[in-house]
Parts: sequence; C-alpha cells; structure tokens
Amino acid sequence: MSARNTRKQGKLVRWKRDRGFGFIRSEGDGTDIFIHISAFPRTGREPQVGDTIFYVPQMQSDGRLQAVSARIAGVEYPTGLPAARGPARSTAATHSPTASRHSSVVRQQRPPYDARPLVVSAGILFFVMAGLTFAIANRRQPTVSTAQARSSSPPAAPREVPAATQPPSTAPSASPAPQATPTPAPSPTPAPATAAPAPQPIPAPAPIAANPAPAALGGCLIKGNISQNSGRKLYHVPGMEDYNNTIIRREDGEQYFCSEAEAQAAGWVRAPR
Repeated sequence: MSARNTRKQGKLVRWKRDRGFGFIRSEGDGTDIFIHISAFPRTGREPQVGDTIFYVPQMQSDGRLQAVSARIAGVEYPTGLPAARGPARSTAATHSPTASRHSSVVRQQRPPYDARPLVVSAGILFFVMAGLTFAIANRRQPTVSTAQARSSSPPAAPREVPAATQPPSTAPSASPAPQATPTPAPSPTPAPATAAPAPQPIPAPAPIAANPAPAALGGCLIKGNISQNSGRKLYHVPGMEDYNNTIIRREDGEQYFCSEAEAQAAGWVRAPR
C-alpha cells in the first residue's frame, strides 16, 4: 500500500451524515475521493457540502484513493489534540504493517443495508394474518345443530299394532249396574212435517290477480317496467325470459304498451332478456 504525502485541496460535494462519509472533488484533476469522518480532528464542527477541505490522498489496498489527515478551511483546530476522530493509536502501532491494514479496513465504506430479510418476514406475517382471518370468518358461520335438525324433520308416524298381537287387558271387569225400569212418558201430539229449505252454498271470492290480464287491456301485451335498482325504464315483449315474472304496478308509473314503437316513444328501452 503506497501513500502520497502531498497535501491537496478540494471541495466536499457529497456527505452522508447518517453514514459518516462523503466524497471530495479534487481541484487538480476533478476526481472524487472518498473521505471518512475519522479523517477529521475530534474537535471542530462537522463537515458540510460545499466546504473546502485540505487532505492527504492515500492509496488503499483495493486501488482506490482515500482522504486522510483532513482539515476544513476556515476552522481553527487547537494544537496538542489527536488529529483523527477515531480511537487514539500509539506511534509504534501506526507504523506497524498490522496496524496499517487494520486502519484501512476500518476506513472502508460500510456495506449497504440489505432489506430482503425484512421483506420476507413481512410477507410471511401477511400470509399468517390472512390465514387467521379466513379461519375466524369460517368459524363464525352458523351451523345447524343436531337438535335443530331433529326438530325440523317431520315426526314419524306411529306404527299400528295388530289386534291379534295386543296383550289382553288385565283390568278387573266391572259388574253390571242394575237397570232401572223407565217410566213411560206421555206421547206428544205429532206436528205436521214441513220440509226445511236446503242451505245455499256461499260462493268463494275470486282471487285478485297481481297483474291485470292482457285481455282486459285491449290486447296491449308489452310490459313497461321500471327497475328498482337502477331506475331504468325497460319494456318486456311476450316470449322473453323475464316476461312472466314482471309485474306492472301502475301506482309506480309502470304501464302496458300496444307496440314497441309506442314504448320507445314514451322513453322505455327494450329489456336485455
């Protein structure tokens, strides 16, 4: 790993405060150089985008330049304090190869946050909640109990026991009571027989039709119906699927038509079936 001890100057073009690193654009060749928060002294303010930075470029093991020993232009730093924000290191550790490799690893950029485990966990949680909701919905459906099923079934007719198989009665027979001699009553004078009039049958009332018969409407067979859901005016021709089930209510504005042209002129549209 080689190093360049020449101090250079550049402008901080990007800085991620939550990650603690950014990039300096060199004024010499215009290249962007990575810089970590540990390159600045512990004292002083935090770097901001647009600050002029004095730094020393240092080549890392992966072939990329990194800024070290950085200072912000216009900020005064007290003397006798550690220059870096990272942990203090001894002189022997700084010049040892092991410490140099360790410092380069520490200054490397953090890996990006991997959100895939969170997405997988959220998907599993969603399917579990959906399964629980489905199970609760099915459990709340009313079920017919055995007692209700038995009460709804018709009672079985009692079996007739043949007379030959019936057991003989064991009750003691009662002795016959003495019969009293009836006293003859005087016979009344018979009245002349008159034929009683036969009762006249009461005629049953004729059923009231829900829909007037077409013959009573002068042969006008087309039914003009108003849909209760959409309010559309639809007419039904004899032979259509819903013709027999359509009931005309004149109090709601429905009526019969003698022809399709008459229905269309009144604002009705032919029904789909």
